[in-house]
Amino acid sequence: MLTRALIFLTCFFSTIHSYPQSINDCPQNIGFETGTFANWRAYSGFVNVVNNNNVRTTNYDLSETGPQYGQHTIIPKGIDKDEYGGFPLNSPNGSEYIVKLGNNVGGHGAERVSYSFEVPANVAAYSVIFNYAVVLQAPNHQPYEQPKFTVQIIDETNSASTSCGSFEFVAGGALPGFKRSETQNDVVYKPWSPVLLNLTDYIGHRIRLEFTSNDCTFNAHFGYVYLDVTENCSFPVTGNIICPGAEPIVLKSLPGFNEYEWRNTQTGDLLGTADSLVLPADTPVGTNIALKLIPFPGLGCIQTLYTTLQGLTIRVKQPPPECVSVDMTLPTHVSGNYPDLTYTYWEDANATIPHPNPKKITKSGTYYIKGQNKRGCFAIAEFKAIIAEKPTITITDPDPVDYPATVDLTRSFIPDPTMKYSYWRDPKATVPVADAKAVNRDATFYIKVTNAAGCSIVEPVVANIIYEGIVIPNTFTPNGDGINDLLTVLIDNAITVKSFKIFNKWGDVVFTTTDIYNYWDGNKNGTSLPVGVYYWFVDGVDDKNGKVKKSGSVAVLR
Repeated sequence: MLTRALIFLTCFFSTIHSYPQSINDCPQNIGFETGTFANWRAYSGFVNVVNNNNVRTTNYDLSETGPQYGQHTIIPKGIDKDEYGGFPLNSPNGSEYIVKLGNNVGGHGAERVSYSFEVPANVAAYSVIFNYAVVLQAPNHQPYEQPKFTVQIIDETNSASTSCGSFEFVAGGALPGFKRSETQNDVVYKPWSPVLLNLTDYIGHRIRLEFTSNDCTFNAHFGYVYLDVTENCSFPVTGNIICPGAEPIVLKSLPGFNEYEWRNTQTGDLLGTADSLVLPADTPVGTNIALKLIPFPGLGCIQTLYTTLQGLTIRVKQPPPECVSVDMTLPTHVSGNYPDLTYTYWEDANATIPHPNPKKITKSGTYYIKGQNKRGCFAIAEFKAIIAEKPTITITDPDPVDYPATVDLTRSFIPDPTMKYSYWRDPKATVPVADAKAVNRDATFYIKVTNAAGCSIVEPVVANIIYEGIVIPNTFTPNGDGINDLLTVLIDNAITVKSFKIFNKWGDVVFTTTDIYNYWDGNKNGTSLPVGVYYWFVDGVDDKNGKVKKSGSVAVLR
């Protein structure tokens, strides 16, 4: 026999008032859609019995251990079935993953998962739907010793359990919806069933979902549960977006409740008693329908949902200004109140002139998006594209300076306080200048200008530093710390280098280049060389075709 115990549960007739229906985003990974327990907390431990003043109760000794395989198990969508109940290991909502909490091994084990989230303050209505399936071994024990599955919905803001949605199943008595296993006589199971949590009264509150399964308090009998949470926190009546006169209207709700009552709110007439309702094709937009959901005894509260038949609508989120072009087709730009809409892109409000390249709009203006469903219903909304102007900069190359004086690149233009400036060694702006106020190398550098819209241009600036001959440091430290890691060479512009070579103390060439600005990094063929003294030699010609030869030494330190 299977008995029932209820915890923190005070049921009442709940009426969900008429709200505009929309798709509300659920908290991230509340439905395990990443295939992980991200954002969930997982606990494991043991269950036992405590005696308080001769009253025996179930006690959980749980620690937050993180997911433990075999106790907290992610199961991907597939074809498997539960070995005792034969029901599919796929959630009725079609999601890609479910969770199995517990296992079929006794040992007075217990496990729990919980998820805390904020009910958004900017929505008119909010609900969470979870599906569960339970498998319990049902031995001849006292209720407080039995395997069980417990659900608690806790308002963390007020430190209290919610009025509906908290319950527990205890092996050992008769409870509606449970069946006896055909493969093992002492096992009972409840196939997939939904629970609707109307959290509209908790808008702005922090809510915790808490699911616990446990074996019996001895060692021999098990209990486990499958769970999934629907990743759509809207109210569960679909089909209210209609094309009047096209075909019969079918409204659908959650399967698995004990009773259903669909009524016309204007007349009070009873329209149907199943989990779906078929209305005539000519039922007008604006018709209000009420649905009373009556759960099995002890498994929640009676709730009345309201829905209004609506025509199809789409909403466009206007994009920020873009620099070169706007992609009108990005899915983040548009949403509709109907699933699986097909979107097309137009230049006029009547959608008669298609845009030739909606992925690359290069001219600011007003365009139009048309959303259409398979039944031919459509809606058109404005899309405003703004192409921001590129920034400008007028650069004057700094006056030449004699080494060791430096050049200040920041004084080569008049800054605009609305722009951002950065300084680079390459035209793609990938290698930054270490100190733009004190450049000590004769070279072309680059200034990147970015405006408030994020548009950028990169323009060159020439630092002209006059050297007498060739200047090479006598020490450098190629240790990868970003400071003095390269052997820099400063050279008179009148000198053309034919080769630059570096030798070790045995006369072996460890580095050679014809590009004097291809600085040595202290390696040979990618392998770090030992610290010590190395010798360099420059071979070149000056602007009068005279030979230039110079040599010296450099100490490598790390």
